[in-house]
Amino acid sequence: MDETKGLFDDCCIAFANQRNVPGMLAYEDYEMDVLLADVTEERAHHFTFRLFASLKEKEVATLEAFFAENGSSEQTAKRLKIHRNTLKYRLESIQEKTKLNPRNVREAFELQLALKLLRLDTGA
Repeated sequence: MDETKGLFDDCCIAFANQRNVPGMLAYEDYEMDVLLADVTEERAHHFTFRLFASLKEKEVATLEAFFAENGSSEQTAKRLKIHRNTLKYRLESIQEKTKLNPRNVREAFELQLALKLLRLDTGA
């Protein structure tokens, strides 16, 4: 019974964090969300606040788009309907404020992790 409840809870977390992708949800696509749901709210808030407190909403949206486009500046600029130089400026501003480079794999992972935790915290 406990295992069934745990699986049900995992499914609820995955469903809550659905990325508006049409079709069937695959657990594997949301396993990280389920894993991160076990992080305490206090710890998640501290981590995301430390990284994103100084960022503007448009900078957070820029990060989300940049990662959704797999780091492609051209595709990110198209998605955001901005000039590539504007994107370059925003990414530099994000790096200056967070001390993390979105183009560096390890540092990008930290930023992506913070974005996931932020989505879990806000339910977005």
